[in-house]
Amino acid sequence: MRNKLDEKLLILAKAQECMTYVADTMERWDNSQFNVEKIAYESINLTDMVMNMSKEGCRLALLLQEYYNESSLGASADKYLKMTAFLEEIKNLFQNISEIAAVENDISHQMEEEIAGQRELQEDIKCNLCQIGESLDLSVASAELILSEL
Repeated sequence: MRNKLDEKLLILAKAQECMTYVADTMERWDNSQFNVEKIAYESINLTDMVMNMSKEGCRLALLLQEYYNESSLGASADKYLKMTAFLEEIKNLFQNISEIAAVENDISHQMEEEIAGQRELQEDIKCNLCQIGESLDLSVASAELILSEL
């Protein structure tokens, strides 16, 4: 019986070593998760900035077009059409940038939600691993107690 108990204690000791390794892995995962959350937050901030800047660029292009229309009364029709087309291209470019930034912003928010879900799963796993570790420690203590009484 003593030999069997020694075998079981050895298995439990290996399980405890494994739990130490898992705890270290969880700590690295936690650090990585923090970095991913930080990057997602920065991504959201940047896409917000790009959206705002592109909207402002579009507004300024429209304003420039208005100013040009007011000041070009004596300009040739060819120059007027070229400048109007150029300003329209600028406005369209800013609108395209704004649309792309809006899509990227939505993706960043979705990523943020997924990361939050992963954080919850990670916390659940940590809790379960703590319970497993405590059970292992109690099992070892019980086996050592029994072994000492033999």
